[in-house]
Amino acid sequence: MQLFETNNFRTPFTEAPTLSNNDKLFVEVKMVGPSDATIQMVNCWATPFGGQSQNELNNYRFDIIKDYCVTDDASNSIAANILKNGESQNSQYEANVFKYNRNVGTDKVYLHCNVRVCFKDSQQCDIVGQPSFCEAGGKRRRRRRDLDAELALDPSITTVHAGPFTLVSDDVYQVVSDQLNS
Repeated sequence: MQLFETNNFRTPFTEAPTLSNNDKLFVEVKMVGPSDATIQMVNCWATPFGGQSQNELNNYRFDIIKDYCVTDDASNSIAANILKNGESQNSQYEANVFKYNRNVGTDKVYLHCNVRVCFKDSQQCDIVGQPSFCEAGGKRRRRRRDLDAELALDPSITTVHAGPFTLVSDDVYQVVSDQLNS
């Protein structure tokens, strides 16, 4: 998982970037592997700390992609948009920069994704995350417990991380407590 400087996805940041309020996040998850494999972003989220403790997930997780689709909250608040998902060996999304409000105590943001490696002969890996899939409701109707079980039992799903990035301005969207882990 990498952050890129522009939407052409050619130049990744080589160090943890410091971004301004005019910057956008260009995020790519890429795999190197068999030519008949693709990668899908199942869930992507942000946290203000690098760890994945249950406390951090319960109190600070801001969902960006959930069940292969951009969440309504991320779409409305940070203009998150999936560019590619499940079509090739890389999946991409973009979003406006954001930070956690001052009560959290850090200007850093870490990004995380559950990703699935798919093979073209697998019916379980139909192309998802495309506008028509998400507009039709996608898989969002599943209960959280069902998705957690799927993630725990599916060996083709793993978690990848990127970050942190830091913001130099308070003039950006700030995630507040009622938007967390929604």
